[in-house]
Amino acid sequence: MGPGNLNFDNVTFFLNSMDTLVGDESFIALRNRRRKHRTLARVESQTRNYIEQRAREEAEAEREADKNLADAQRRLDAKVAEVRDRDDLDAQTKQIMARNLEEIENRRLDVQKSNIDAAKESAIRASEERMETQIRLIQSSIRSAAVLLPPIPVFLLGVYIFIRRQQREREGAVQAHRLRKGA
Repeated sequence: MGPGNLNFDNVTFFLNSMDTLVGDESFIALRNRRRKHRTLARVESQTRNYIEQRAREEAEAEREADKNLADAQRRLDAKVAEVRDRDDLDAQTKQIMARNLEEIENRRLDVQKSNIDAAKESAIRASEERMETQIRLIQSSIRSAAVLLPPIPVFLLGVYIFIRRQQREREGAVQAHRLRKGA
């Protein structure tokens, strides 16, 4: 554990202890302050908006899937009830037909469930991709601005200095020309 592995909290503690022992507590409050790592508030707020939007879209996909599954289950129950309510069949035939109908409808229901789940997952994936794309767009626009904007003041200052020197040079050339004519 060499000097590169110092824990700065321990250094602060040591310095605060030394100051307390010496009787000088003026730096203790200053050393207890922590550096705050600031993030870009605009990026965070827009990212938060996209995350909230994605959560809403996921919840909507869940509700839609649940609604579709409930509708499919109601259709199954209605068909089974329709067979059981028929008066022209005896009990055993009703039971056989109901069981066959349940098997067929359960297979259909399973297929519908898998289709609904696939659609839900697809909607969630699309929402996540949109969110990530929007976040990358925000980050790239900020990155571009960070690269392109800082040189502008320097460039403008350079243009100003160039124009000013050109004016002074012309003024000096005109005065030199007048001096030569006058001599």
